[in-house]
Amino acid sequence: MSTPKFGELPQMNVQNASLEELRAYVGQLQNHLIKLQRDLKYTLETLDYENIFDVGGWRVTPDQLASKDGDVGMSTEDTAADDIRFWAGDAKDGSPKFKVTKGGIATLIEMILSSVASGERVVIDSTGFHSYDSSGIERLTIGTTPAEGAKALIGRDTAGAAQSVYTYATATVDGSSRTGQFITAHGCVVIMDSSGSVRMLDAGAGGFRALGVGNRPQISTNGLSWNDIAYKSEVDAKATSGASTGSAGGHNHGVTPGRYLMTYDSAGVELGLELWVAASDHSHTQT
Repeated sequence: MSTPKFGELPQMNVQNASLEELRAYVGQLQNHLIKLQRDLKYTLETLDYENIFDVGGWRVTPDQLASKDGDVGMSTEDTAADDIRFWAGDAKDGSPKFKVTKGGIATLIEMILSSVASGERVVIDSTGFHSYDSSGIERLTIGTTPAEGAKALIGRDTAGAAQSVYTYATATVDGSSRTGQFITAHGCVVIMDSSGSVRMLDAGAGGFRALGVGNRPQISTNGLSWNDIAYKSEVDAKATSGASTGSAGGHNHGVTPGRYLMTYDSAGVELGLELWVAASDHSHTQT
């Protein structure tokens, strides 16, 4: 509905008009005002909300104010659901990229939020959280799809290169492809894989691994050969410092004491006779 247009008031030069002409002019004014009143009443009674559409490209309906295309607006709709109060990017009933519900929940799709344009700042966008130092180098990333794996936490050096990474991924570790939580830094890796095993490896693939219930923890210097780690109780059973680990009484090794035995050196040269005596009591002590 277009904006109503009213006729112009009748014109008259009252200075030169006669009394009869003035009376007739006043009558014309009365008729014009009556018509104006009637037209205005009709306009107000038949006014629909879309009349505002002609002013600034906005449309008012009983429960919302929205742009001409419906891609931005606000609403007072009140149902049992968590109704959208503000939206932008698409129609309210479509897929708006920005919306705030009456419950206070804000959704921002493909959002780019930057504290400043450059230098030391924090940026949040569809790829994650990015923290930059004063030189503009990204130092910390909490990403949704970074190269190191899905949903990684990445710590970077002053050149922006990834140094410490926490991610869920699949990679070949300790000779096999493994899937799990990875922590990597400076060539070292810690993996807690889907089987419940834990591996901590240095840049040379040596390190520590615990392979689950019933398996001994192991260590390696090269990742090729792994050695079980002995328990303290086992070591204590073998030797305790200051304790005797073995003893023996006197014995003669099957030769009657008091006899003489011919002795020879390693080249078989005869050295002479030696008196054979029995060994005395003795013990061995762990140091």
